Amino acid sequence: MTYKSDLHCHTIDVSKCADLALEEMIENYIKYGYSTMVITDHFSAATFEGMDNLSWSEKCDFYVSGYKRAKEMADGRLNILLGMEYRNIYTSNDYLVYGVTEEFLKKYNKSNEENIIKLHLKEFCQIVHENGMLIYQAHPFRNGMTVMKPGYTDGIETLNAHKGHDSRNDIALMWAKKYNLLECGGSDCHHKGGEGRGGIETSFEIKTNAELLKALKGEFSLISPED
Repeated sequence: MTYKSDLHCHTIDVSKCADLALEEMIENYIKYGYSTMVITDHFSAATFEGMDNLSWSEKCDFYVSGYKRAKEMADGRLNILLGMEYRNIYTSNDYLVYGVTEEFLKKYNKSNEENIIKLHLKEFCQIVHENGMLIYQAHPFRNGMTVMKPGYTDGIETLNAHKGHDSRNDIALMWAKKYNLLECGGSDCHHKGGEGRGGIETSFEIKTNAELLKALKGEFSLISPED
């Protein structure tokens, strides 16, 4: 028996570019036979735009609101884990982070003016690794992205199944093989019809962050829209 997990999902609650009702999203993932979803809402300056009156802790509470509502709706029928799609203020690049906790998000607040969104990639990756998490460049060969030289991140997203973008997954896969990078994949679900188009398939069910990290460092199969 194998288990399907989507590692790249956005909620309408937090990601401003998403418009799929969360109730429908959850029910469809269950219908399509997935056992796990990782909520990777956008974590960027745009996410918190207009929230200058809130403390960093309150902003983090907003950020996890989609994850928490998804978990409540799943009600044990689907494993819901917290991740992030991180973007700092210096580039348009996006990075998927796995192993994220609420405690991590609030731990690195210094003030409303100085937070992890203002870190350069090298600094952010160092914090990610200090906390035992993994970081991947998302859709690195999509238009508008600058693929990073191997070194800072653990890997790249080699399968991104968003219907509205050409992520050039074939090139990403060759890049990962050439530089011996870890791989990940997901649907990048934002809209109706994007549910369950990608992810990974494992021999064990992913219920916790520890199990997710174990899977990503071990053996899995990528799930493509054609599977």
